[in-house]
Amino acid sequence: MESEFDMDAVTIDGAWKVAGEIFRAALTEDRFQPRWTLDAEALLALTRFAKETRALAALLPPGALTASEDAVAHHIAILLRAFALALTRQSALHSVERRTHQAPGERASLDMESEALRPKGAEPRLRLALDHLARADVDVLGPPFERLSDLVDAPLASPVYKALCAVFAQAALSADAIPPALDLATPAARTPFERLYLLAHAEAMTSPLGAAFVRALHATASMSPSFLRGVLMRSLSASRVRSMFGEADALRIPHLPLEAFDLDLLATWTEPPNFQRHATPRPLLGLIDELLAKHRIVIVCGAPGRGQSLTARKITSAWADRHVTVDPSMASDLTFPLVIDGGRDIAHHDPSLGAAVRCALQRKADSLGITAVIDEASLAVTSPGDRVVYVVDGLDEAGLTLTATEALFRDLVHATRDTHRAIVFSRKAALPDTKAFAEHPIVYIEDLSPHTSPAGGQIAAWLERWNLRSGKAPLTVEQFKERGLVDAAGTPLVLFMRALTWEAQPPTDGSDDEGVARPGLGQPQGPQGALHERFFRQLATAQCDHARACDAATWEAFTRLLHAVSERHPGEVAFLEDDPSAARAQGMLWLLSRLAWAIHGRRGRGQALTVQDAVRLLEAELGVTAEPWGRQLVRAAMTLMLPLEPAGEDGPLVFGHRAFREFFVARYWALVLRRIVARPGAEARRVHEGTLLEGRLLGAADESFAFLLEKLNGPSWSEAEREALLQWAHDAFVDETSDFLRPERPRWEEDRRPALREAALAIGSLMSGATGMVVGERRALKTLLASLSITVPERSVKAPRFSCEDADLEGVNLAGFDLEGANLPRANLVDANLVGTNLVGANLSGANLTRANLLSVKLGRANLAGAHLEDVSAFLADFRGANLLGASLEEKALMGAKLEGALRDPPKPTGKKR
Repeated sequence: MESEFDMDAVTIDGAWKVAGEIFRAALTEDRFQPRWTLDAEALLALTRFAKETRALAALLPPGALTASEDAVAHHIAILLRAFALALTRQSALHSVERRTHQAPGERASLDMESEALRPKGAEPRLRLALDHLARADVDVLGPPFERLSDLVDAPLASPVYKALCAVFAQAALSADAIPPALDLATPAARTPFERLYLLAHAEAMTSPLGAAFVRALHATASMSPSFLRGVLMRSLSASRVRSMFGEADALRIPHLPLEAFDLDLLATWTEPPNFQRHATPRPLLGLIDELLAKHRIVIVCGAPGRGQSLTARKITSAWADRHVTVDPSMASDLTFPLVIDGGRDIAHHDPSLGAAVRCALQRKADSLGITAVIDEASLAVTSPGDRVVYVVDGLDEAGLTLTATEALFRDLVHATRDTHRAIVFSRKAALPDTKAFAEHPIVYIEDLSPHTSPAGGQIAAWLERWNLRSGKAPLTVEQFKERGLVDAAGTPLVLFMRALTWEAQPPTDGSDDEGVARPGLGQPQGPQGALHERFFRQLATAQCDHARACDAATWEAFTRLLHAVSERHPGEVAFLEDDPSAARAQGMLWLLSRLAWAIHGRRGRGQALTVQDAVRLLEAELGVTAEPWGRQLVRAAMTLMLPLEPAGEDGPLVFGHRAFREFFVARYWALVLRRIVARPGAEARRVHEGTLLEGRLLGAADESFAFLLEKLNGPSWSEAEREALLQWAHDAFVDETSDFLRPERPRWEEDRRPALREAALAIGSLMSGATGMVVGERRALKTLLASLSITVPERSVKAPRFSCEDADLEGVNLAGFDLEGANLPRANLVDANLVGTNLVGANLSGANLTRANLLSVKLGRANLAGAHLEDVSAFLADFRGANLLGASLEEKALMGAKLEGALRDPPKPTGKKR
C-alpha cells in the first residue's frame, strides 16, 4: 500500500541525480574503489530525501533519526552502490554460463538482462525505486530496526534494498515495460543474488564513505564489540576484490583482484609424530584445512615471493565471506580469523599474543578510518566459546630474537585449544630449530611449476588470468621458455613483475639487463635485483607521467627532488632532457632507497617510520626545507611501495612485499658505498658511514645482503671500484671505535659500530675479486663477536677465506658460521663452540681446539696437522679428506664422525703383556 505522495519534487530529483551517479559508476566500472566517497552536496541531497521519507523516518528507534540524518544518507548511498555492484556481477556470471552452454556456431541471443543493466536502462528503474520508497507506508517495507547499528548489520532488511528489489525484479512497476533485471521469485534464484549483494555491501563499507557512516552512527550511540567484529569481517571479506599489488592506477598496474587469481599453490609438509617430509605436493589451501583439523598450530614457510601473504589473505577472506553472507544466528558455528601482521603488530618490547591482537585491531580501525569509535571494551571481539584462528602473517617481519619468538609461540600454544587454532606464515630462517617448534606441522610452499598438468602447469594458469586483466598482448609459457625465464618465474611475485615489464625486458642473451649471467636450467635463482630495478623504474616513470599530465603540484615536487639530489649527491641521478619523466623517476627511486633503509633501521629497534619522520629525514639528507612538497613526495613514495592496504594519514610507511624493501635497502647501501670509494680517506669514510650506522644489514631471514652482493658483483661496478671497496671493508672491519645511538647516554647495547663491522666483513669476504679478509690483529674477530652478542639478536658471520695467524678465539661461539677456506694457523680455539660451523678446506694447522665442541662441524679437506684436539666432542663431525697428521685426537672422541679419506697417523703399537 502506498500513501499520498507529498514529497517535494526538487528533493526526489536531487536524490535521483545522486543515486544515478552512484549506479552509473558501479555499473560501468566493476572494481574495488578504496577511496570511494560522496561530496557534501550529494550527501545533503540524500539527507533531505531521508528526512521526507516515511519508511526511512520510521526505520530507526523513536527519536534516533534527528541525531542520525547523516548516517541514513550514508546508508542509502552504500546500499545503492552495493545493489548496483551485485547486479553487475550477477549479469557477468550469467553471461559466462550462457557462453558455456551455447552450442558451437549458435548465435547469441539478445542479452536483455545486460541491456536492462546499462546505465540508460537502469536509471528509469532507479527513479521508480525512489518513487516507491518515497510513497510507501511504514508497514510496506518492514518494521523499524531495533538498534541503530542495524543500519550496517542488516542490509537485507533495509527499505532501500526492498524498494530496489521490488522495482528491478518486477516489470509491472514500469510504465515503459522495461524487462526485469532480477529473478527473485524462488530461493534458488534469490540466494545467489543476496550473497553477491552482501559481499558488495561489505566492500562498500570499507571505503571512506563507509568509515564516515560508522563515525556518524557512533556519534549517536557507542558501538559494541560485536559491531567491531562485523566491521573486521567486512574488511577481510573485501580483500578478495582488492588488487593483490595495491590500488595505483597512476602506476599503470592492471587491476588484479585476489578473487581473479584463484590459483591454488602446491606444498609439501612435515607432520608429527615422525616428521617425515611428504614429498608429493598437495594443494595448499586444502592441506592447511586438513592439518588445522588435527593440530592446534600450523606453520607455513616459503621462499620470498612464494605467496605466503597471498595465501593468508585467501584463507581469511573465505572465512570472512561466511560471516558476511550467513544468518547471524549461525555465527557461533563460523570461524573468526584474527589477522596479526608480523611487521606491524608484534612489538619488540612486548611480543605477547595479547598485545599483538590489540595492536592488530587498533591498526585495522585506523586503516578503516574508525579509530574514534574504538575503546578498550570494544576490542574484546572474541569469547572463549568462539571458533577463532589466529593468523600471523609474516612472523619473520617482526625481527624478534629466537628467545622472543619462542615466547610468542608459547602464548599461541596456551591460547589454542578445541575451538582456537593458529596459522603462522614465515620464512623458515626466522624459526628457531628448537623443541618449541618440533611439535607442530610445517608446510613448505612450492615454486610455481610449468610442468604440472594441464599443459604449461601453474605458470600457464597464472598467465591465463593475467591475460584476461592486463590489457596487453597475451603472454605464454612458450615465450618465457624462448627467453630462458621459466625457472626465473617460479613465484607469483616474480611472475607478476616479469609480466608487467615484459616489453622492457632484454633479449635472450643469457643475461639480465645489468649484464649479470642468468643461472642455468635447474640452478638456484638469485634475488634478481635487475628485475626489481626495471620494475620500479617503470612504475616510477608511469607515476611521473601521470603527475606531469594531471597533477602539477606533485610534478613540481618531483622536480624539486631531482634538483636537490643532483646537488647534494652528484651522479646519483641524471637530467634526461628528452625524457623528463624518466629523469624524475630516478629521483623517486633514490627516495625509495633512502626510505627503505630508514624503515629497515627503525624496524630493528621496534619502531615505525611515519610520514612526518620521512619528511624530516628528507630535509636532513638533502639539506633543504621540504614542506609542503616533501609530504607530497612521501605520499607518492608510499604509493610506489605497493602497500596491500592503505595506511593512515601519517603512515606508517610499509612496503607491500618484504622483497621490495630488501631490494631498496641494498640499493641504498650501493649508493653510499660508491660515495665512500669515490672519496677515500678516514674522515670522508666516517661521514658517509653515518647513515649506514642506522641499522643492521645482515640477518638470518633477510635478503638485503644478497641483493647488495648481486649489485656489487654486476657490471655497474668497475674492478677499480671493487678494489677500493675491499680496502674500505678491511678498514671498517678493524675499526673498533664505538658509535653510540645516544652519545650523551652511552650504553654498550646501543653501540652501532659492530653491525657495520659485521657487514664489512661479509662484503670483504664474498664480493667478486675478494680473496678473503686478511687481518693482523689477533683479537679482531673475537671483539666483533663479543660486541654483536650484546647489540644484535642473532649474529651472522659470513667470512669465507678469513685469514689471521695466531688468532685468539678462545671460548668464542662460532656455531653455524661460514668460515670455509679460512686461514687460521695456530689459532687459539680452546673451549670454542663450533657446532655446525663451516670450516671446509680451512687451514687449522697447529691450532689448539682443546675442549672445543665439534658437533656436526664441517672440516672436510681441512688442514689440522699438529692440531691439539684433546677432550673434544666430535660426534657427527665431518673430517672427510682432512689432514689429521700429528693431531692429538683420541679415538673415543671420533665416535659417529665421518673420516673417509682423512690422513691420520698410523695407530701406535700397544705391545703384549707377558
